[in-house]
Amino acid sequence: MTRNVLIFVVGLAGLAFCWSCGSTASNIAVNVTRNTANTASSTNVQTGANSATGSAPAVRKAEITTTADALFKEYKTNIKTMEKYEGKVVEISGQFSHTSGSENSIDVKFETGDPLKVSCRVNAAAIQAVAKFEKGEQIKMTGIGDPTGIIGPLFKDCQIAQ
Repeated sequence: MTRNVLIFVVGLAGLAFCWSCGSTASNIAVNVTRNTANTASSTNVQTGANSATGSAPAVRKAEITTTADALFKEYKTNIKTMEKYEGKVVEISGQFSHTSGSENSIDVKFETGDPLKVSCRVNAAAIQAVAKFEKGEQIKMTGIGDPTGIIGPLFKDCQIAQ
């Protein structure tokens, strides 16, 4: 019993430490800039959809255009409807809420009026650009539908829509 309590307390302390040291979009952008500057001269920095070539992500034509509000209403009505977006390029417009993530990728969260958000997972190539978003700003992004999102609609390999 004492061992279980000790494990729980240590785990809780570790979680609290990680939470208090969480990265913000601007910290992530700075770290990515530093990492890129340190490695760009010796290696090919991977970016976006064309990571094998190291070039900037190609502009993608959306197969579906929608809003974050419409996606979220659809998600709340029946989570299974998100399957129709799987593998499709979706252009999402809406109000920027916040970001979360790590040095390698961040999730841009669209405002939904709910604790659950529409998430667009941005790759390293676009982190600096999304770090400039301000809460409440109208944004437009394209991403690949991923029906595995359990805390709101999820899209991967996102970039700012042109």
